Amino acid sequence: MWLTEYAYKTNPPDRYRGVPFALQARFVGEAARRVYQAPRVDVLINFLLRDEPVIGRWSSGFFTAGEVVKPSFFAFMLPLAEISRRGGRTMLWGQVRPRSGPQPYLLQRRRRGRWVPIGSVGVTGREGFFAREVFAGPGSKFRIWSLLDDTFSPPLTIT
Repeated sequence: MWLTEYAYKTNPPDRYRGVPFALQARFVGEAARRVYQAPRVDVLINFLLRDEPVIGRWSSGFFTAGEVVKPSFFAFMLPLAEISRRGGRTMLWGQVRPRSGPQPYLLQRRRRGRWVPIGSVGVTGREGFFAREVFAGPGSKFRIWSLLDDTFSPPLTIT
């Protein structure tokens, strides 16, 4: 099964039906996790790559009509999602794209205004996925650092 034309319109530019950029990024990460868990789904395609230039049309791209990158671009490249939380234990799921095979990454947590590593460098499984348990409560922020790309996922706030 292919999930095509999957999308979340953003505000801006759609003030009435759009979600903030950060929420679009969170939804993109959560969608990647759900597809990973769905054995019959082979492909997830975001609708669009770039927003349409007319306000009121589709603004669900990874780039604005003016070519400004949205956080969802990095959420698609490095999806990170909260799987579960019990007390202070939180399970995170992530993926490092676009290459195939095991990928090095560093999970980071925001503390006192800085991003600090959680443990040492991790390596994903063969298909680029990982799951990590962390001790974190609501409001804690995490991100993935793709070492080969020197790129970061948008921050994920634990709920």
